[in-house]
Amino acid sequence: MGTCGCGCVAVEVADDGVGLDPAEADRLFERFAHGTAGTGRRFGLGLALAQQVAQAHRGSLEVTGAHGRGATFTLLLPMA
Repeated sequence: MGTCGCGCVAVEVADDGVGLDPAEADRLFERFAHGTAGTGRRFGLGLALAQQVAQAHRGSLEVTGAHGRGATFTLLLPMA
């Protein structure tokens, strides 16, 4: 966690999992959507809700990643 140059606080969560297709990144924030990589139970609500909470606080939630290289989610919130 830290501050960014835009007057906000940035929180990053990264993993080294199966990654994601960058072309699918925006779709991950839709309700009930999930990527094509990986296995297991996935219902596709968590990221959609997290993004809505971030936006309600004038922030954003972003994702970057690549196949086989994990993913990084960045939550940006304005400083109080």
